[in-house]
Amino acid sequence: MIIAITNCKSMKQDYTCPAGEMYSKSYVHRAQTEFFDYNYDSQYILSAKHGLITPDYVMDPYNESVMEDGQTHFKTTHIGSWSKDTKKEWVIKVTKQINDLLELKDVTEVHFHVTGTYWNPIKKLFENHPKVVYVKQQQNPPTAQKQYIYALQKTKAGESLDKVIEFVSTLVKGEPEDDKWFYHPEEESVYGKTKDVKFKHPEWVDMGGLHRVSMSRSKQHKGWVIHEFLLPYLYKTKKGDWRLKRDHPPLKLKKQTSFKDII
Repeated sequence: MIIAITNCKSMKQDYTCPAGEMYSKSYVHRAQTEFFDYNYDSQYILSAKHGLITPDYVMDPYNESVMEDGQTHFKTTHIGSWSKDTKKEWVIKVTKQINDLLELKDVTEVHFHVTGTYWNPIKKLFENHPKVVYVKQQQNPPTAQKQYIYALQKTKAGESLDKVIEFVSTLVKGEPEDDKWFYHPEEESVYGKTKDVKFKHPEWVDMGGLHRVSMSRSKQHKGWVIHEFLLPYLYKTKKGDWRLKRDHPPLKLKKQTSFKDII
């Protein structure tokens, strides 16, 4: 039996539901889930709040997520910086859960499709385990999504899982993101990169969606724009979603990089 483990995502549903559905707002999670369903016997999710869980684990919405701050400590954006004790408790909890999984006789391999934020605290404990395979993740969410979509196509065409995993874990260097101003009709402007806006608004900003705006591939994300002249043309729908009026000044977007060019 080969098992896949991914990590929880910042984009979540706003109602009580199973974990698989809770994180399905993330397009990376959806692409991973389809890939896991086809290639693995079972899958788990490594959550900062709940530990190691299955996709059918029912949970309430929450805003807590683990973010790496430099290379020395971790922060939970919902309750502030982790203390050493909090970090230690989380590591102890997930270490036991993972070890219990690895000790199952019918489990031959466990593939960790998790970001460094979730892998680094347990890396020394599992990186040399004979059943463990770490699959590096793309830093750019749209690229990560495309990697998994393409990987699924390759396995359906007969490519081995080992070969496809090697492809998924090959990091792709995209166009670098420059510092810039991000504007919003109801929030204070932020100067920096996508991660800086995400850090100030972790509960509702999606890294992938905002990164597309930052790279001039989308006009706006949840009201955030990089062109200040668009602010008067933003409006909220009855459901609370941000939209741009059709009569906004013309804005030329960059063409999305073809995935064939990436690979």
